[in-house]
Amino acid sequence: MKRSTSKASFDLFAAPAIEITVQHFRDFGKGYGLLLDVGCGDAYTTSKLRSPTVRITGIDANETAIRVARTRLPSGDFLVAEAESLPFPDRTFDHVLAFSVLQYTMRSRVLSECARVLKSDGTAAFVENLASSPLARIYRVIHRAMRWSYPPYQHPISHLKWEDLSLYREFFDHVRYTPIHLFTPVLLAVPVIKGRLFGTKLQSPRPEYYRVLSKFDEHCLRWLPSLGRWCWMMVILAACPSKSN
Repeated sequence: MKRSTSKASFDLFAAPAIEITVQHFRDFGKGYGLLLDVGCGDAYTTSKLRSPTVRITGIDANETAIRVARTRLPSGDFLVAEAESLPFPDRTFDHVLAFSVLQYTMRSRVLSECARVLKSDGTAAFVENLASSPLARIYRVIHRAMRWSYPPYQHPISHLKWEDLSLYREFFDHVRYTPIHLFTPVLLAVPVIKGRLFGTKLQSPRPEYYRVLSKFDEHCLRWLPSLGRWCWMMVILAACPSKSN
């Protein structure tokens, strides 16, 4: 089946974050057990975490999305629930994932809940959009000026600020951060902005262009790590909930 342009673009840009997350679950958590996807939506991202050794549970506030998730991933357990109040006992899951979700929630409350339901030696991964990304800031300004609307259940409350990163250490004993997508967002943001402004058809970025810019990103971030604050996305890898939570 041919993928839609939006799905193809998502796959291209989400792949590094998913790869980093899966490797984290394998290295630190040995890659088996129960995995909770917080804000799973229709389970498109969740389905990429399938493994014979992992049993997946997903929650989302959108009932329609959950119905699609149950069809897309019949082997998983999906239910309608709020991220700020997870309907699970303490220390239930080996892994917790929240992929581009915390920006729509009360961040501190959701982190507290994720830490609560995670086992004492469990691992967590949070993938979020950084507030300081120049292209993202331009898009948000245009979005407000043009009075464009957000899809249901996707009204950002607070994008991740660089200073917010310290918050994760309040809930987990082991935390590290990996910024990704410094220049590559040009390939996605510019066509999206043109499409919204002029009604042109969205074109998926050409993979060869993406690979070149992605390599350039890697070199820039390796030599100048301080550029990380200007990246589009941040992957926060955590493990072992703090005993105080």
